[in-house]
Amino acid sequence: MNLKYEDIKTPEELLEWMGYITYGYLGKEKIHTYQDPDFNEVWYDEYLLSKPEEVIENKIGNCWDQTELERKWFRNHNYKVKTIYVMVNLPYENIYPTHSYLIYQDKDNSWK
Repeated sequence: MNLKYEDIKTPEELLEWMGYITYGYLGKEKIHTYQDPDFNEVWYDEYLLSKPEEVIENKIGNCWDQTELERKWFRNHNYKVKTIYVMVNLPYENIYPTHSYLIYQDKDNSWK
C-alpha cells in the first residue's frame, strides 16, 4: 500500500495501512523486534510508549503503541473512541498478560 498516514480517509484504510506495522517496541537505545533473543527479557527496563509519530516513522509498535496511533487518527477524524486495556490472570506463566485495543462509534452510531 502506497498510502501515507496523512492521506488515510476511512477506518478500513487505516486498518490496511497498519498491517505494515511490525510488532515490537521502542527501547531506550534501540528498536526491539520480536525476533530479538532478549525481546521479553529487557522489556521492563527498556520499553517506552511510542508517540503516534514514532510508530508512523518506525513502523514498529506493540498493541499499546498502536492503540495510541489509532486514537489519534480517529479523534482527528471526529470519531468517538474508547480504548480498552485488558489484563489476563492465568494459573500458569503468561509472558503476554495484557492487551490494548480501540473501539469507535461509526457514522451509524454502532460501536466497532
